[in-house]
Amino acid sequence: MWIGYKLDNRLFIQALLQLSVAYFHISNLNKNGALGLFKKSISKLDTYLDTYQDISNINSVIESAHESYQSLLENKDIHKFDWSLAPALESRVKL
Repeated sequence: MWIGYKLDNRLFIQALLQLSVAYFHISNLNKNGALGLFKKSISKLDTYLDTYQDISNINSVIESAHESYQSLLENKDIHKFDWSLAPALESRVKL
């Protein structure tokens, strides 16, 4: 989505997509893929702390990304990943 379009929040969208794919990698037991995408996502998401975004709980999402990444680093068994760490996005946009 961000490759072919000029979006004001291109990096924000990219960070959210990378975060979602990091969790997908966990579901496929691809720990290295998950760790890599968490790192990429977190480096972008950290710039959005305390900012107004379309995601109303952005600080909580960023915190969850950090906690998930740390959990993967500390636990050798990806099967034991605590899925309660995965955030639910809350949108400001009413559909």
